[in-house]
Amino acid sequence: MTSVTIPDSVTSIGDYAFSYLRKCTSLNIGKGVTSIPTGAFYYCDKITSVTIHDNATSIGGSAFQYCTGLTSVTIGDGVTSIGGSAFRDCSALTSVTIPDNVTSIGTWAFRDCSGLTSVDIGIGMTDIGNYAFYNCTQLTTVISRRTSPPGFRSDAFSAISSECKCYVPIGTRSDYIVAGWSEGVF
Repeated sequence: MTSVTIPDSVTSIGDYAFSYLRKCTSLNIGKGVTSIPTGAFYYCDKITSVTIHDNATSIGGSAFQYCTGLTSVTIGDGVTSIGGSAFRDCSALTSVTIPDNVTSIGTWAFRDCSGLTSVDIGIGMTDIGNYAFYNCTQLTTVISRRTSPPGFRSDAFSAISSECKCYVPIGTRSDYIVAGWSEGVF
């Protein structure tokens, strides 16, 4: 099977439902799916792009873990949480935009995404989990659009490029530094 299309009429899929589809290169998740469950596309290493529509509200843990061919992901505006290890080891992924409605990113969510160069974090983010971007060795740009700094553990951005720069809204730099978003991290 090289292509998977989940029709708009499907509203839910089970945990690990499509895991290990090693020959799948194309994935179309229908607009009826309201959440991407745990491990749904775990180890589908040939998938290159994913669009998660606005009707989905969450991305479960390990949902796309080890999708090493994934170069592009579009996260719909309805998503409010990204689970732990959701995109872990997606080494071909180069950039990600976290929509404004997402309030939390789980532990290890983007860990070992070694090709990731930029992350754009929306205004709704309140919590970034442990090691969320650990070992994203090519990460050079983090943009946080929130006027008050999101909470995060000091290890959330550890083992990233020493060249990584963080951009925050005008007038909020000192608040971010006090909250730990400092030169020790970026």
